[in-house]
Amino acid sequence: MQSSMSIHDLPPEILCLVFKANANMESHPQTLFFDSDTATALGDTLFASRVCKLWRVLILGSPSLWGGLVDVDYLMRLNPVGRDEVVRRTGNALLSIRGSVAGTESYDFIIPPLLANWKRIETLSITIPDNTFPDPSKPGWEPLYWSATNLRSFSFVLYRCPERVNPVGFGPGLFNNDAPRLRVFESPCLPDPRDLTSSKHPYPFAQVRRLRLQEVVDSIPLGSLLDSLKSMHRLESLSLTSTSRERPMIATTFPVVRLPSLLNLKLTFTPILWATILLESLVPDRGCGLQLTWGNPPVIKDATDKKRFNDVLTRYVTNAFCNNSTCDRLRVSFTPNLLQIKQHSITMAPHLSDLDHPPGISLSFLRSSKSYTSILSETFHPSTIFSSCDFTGIKTLELTLKRVMRPRSSS
Repeated sequence: MQSSMSIHDLPPEILCLVFKANANMESHPQTLFFDSDTATALGDTLFASRVCKLWRVLILGSPSLWGGLVDVDYLMRLNPVGRDEVVRRTGNALLSIRGSVAGTESYDFIIPPLLANWKRIETLSITIPDNTFPDPSKPGWEPLYWSATNLRSFSFVLYRCPERVNPVGFGPGLFNNDAPRLRVFESPCLPDPRDLTSSKHPYPFAQVRRLRLQEVVDSIPLGSLLDSLKSMHRLESLSLTSTSRERPMIATTFPVVRLPSLLNLKLTFTPILWATILLESLVPDRGCGLQLTWGNPPVIKDATDKKRFNDVLTRYVTNAFCNNSTCDRLRVSFTPNLLQIKQHSITMAPHLSDLDHPPGISLSFLRSSKSYTSILSETFHPSTIFSSCDFTGIKTLELTLKRVMRPRSSS
């Protein structure tokens, strides 16, 4: 019987591949601030560099390895000399910066790399408190308005209470309208509408695959948002959040926007009439998933508006499942607070594996009240929603139906 080879006996080429795989920050879930019990790509690499002389030579001799390891949360656990040493090891390689802004020290540590190395940044993913979110138009954030020729992913994520944050708008000229490699844009701040509809090339959002925006209703008119989406033909995932109250929608004609690559659409807390018009205006790819989430069930008083919402939901269900030969198992949940339709046995393409949710339909309410009829029982009926769908290929059907609440009659 042959003895198994020790990892110490592997050739340098294989060892370098192992080190590169372990140095992938995306394979380690990002948490709020540093947890000493959580494995990190940077921590693993620092440990590996001390195992033996060969490993140390290979690891220290790879600036690109260190360029992908600018983990702010972990670096905050090191002394200033240790932080500077990690940054020095990146050489001139492209940078992936990730972390949480927890105070002045970490805030100051993030800004210098932006100022000094902006053109080297490939990925910037920052989690920041909603009450200290910086105004990108203030001094110190000028690099956001410089050309970003290597930037692929730009993400500012809020934690704690994003519903209480005031919308912050970027000034005109974000990325100097020059970010040809940009694929992911996630932020509570919207680019200036003048940039979104700019005819200047290269258009910074034309190549975006994933777009996630918060407080979208208050930050940009719906018509301007739809106009901006017209140019995003490669958009695969769209997530929009708002905490604005329902307001009358001014009667106007909105453009039809075809998004031939869109496979995932997520709306959270958006006013229901606003959401209805958006859904009516979009023409996504066949099989596009839809997730709608509200805190309390929205109220639709007008019968015409109820029909419009029901019709557009039916259209999305049909688009997701009609003549879908790749679906052989279907799960349907229909309760007072949830309408969920999920298909199984779907193999996602590799470039879609990072989508927020797999294809399917979900309409849910986080809270409910017995004081009024559930909108699901009042507006939607499974037989109506599925009336245009062809499920002849379905082999397994999982169906969950729960009693729908009705308001108590007054005595």
